[in-house]
Amino acid sequence: MAKIKFDWSLVKNRSELGRKLMLERLVKQNRKHQLVAYALWALLAGLGLHRMYLGQWRQAFSLIGFYLFALLTPSLLLLSGNVALRNSSLTTILLLAGIGIWLYEGVRLYSLVRRWNEELRKEIEISMAFV
Repeated sequence: MAKIKFDWSLVKNRSELGRKLMLERLVKQNRKHQLVAYALWALLAGLGLHRMYLGQWRQAFSLIGFYLFALLTPSLLLLSGNVALRNSSLTTILLLAGIGIWLYEGVRLYSLVRRWNEELRKEIEISMAFV
């Protein structure tokens, strides 16, 4: 979660309404957008950019590692001279697993972005409580 800085000088009246307006403004400025996350997922899921966008670096690198393994292994099997390896079901399994994980990430992405935005709101509310 990013550190949020806000300037109370922008709010002349520190009333409850002023706090709510500042909260909404900060959330709107710092939230993550569903459209951006889905665009990154649809176009560059193999690079894990949709996870990087949400600040989930470990998961992003795990996805990169899996997709490299899932794409390179069948390629190496196909290029090998061994006919038994070329006709291996491992190639099919890895490709189907890659497609399955890609689809799973897409289904789960909506809730990941929503959760990120909810945590952002809570963090801002907590930091505003101490001002």
